[in-house]
Amino acid sequence: MILLTVISLRIDTQEEKLIKEYAKANNISVSALFRNAVLEKNEDEINLGLHNQAMTKHK
Repeated sequence: MILLTVISLRIDTQEEKLIKEYAKANNISVSALFRNAVLEKNEDEINLGLHNQAMTKHK
């Protein structure tokens, strides 16, 4: 069984419109858009940390 959680986000109406238009243009839900963006950001930061560790060891 998958347990889903709701996270609230406060944005102004202009941002809401932009986000919804972007999601619609990319044929994804707003939830998927935010989930993907956060997970990609997390992955990028992990990769950067690993890169920095490797460069430090290399030096």
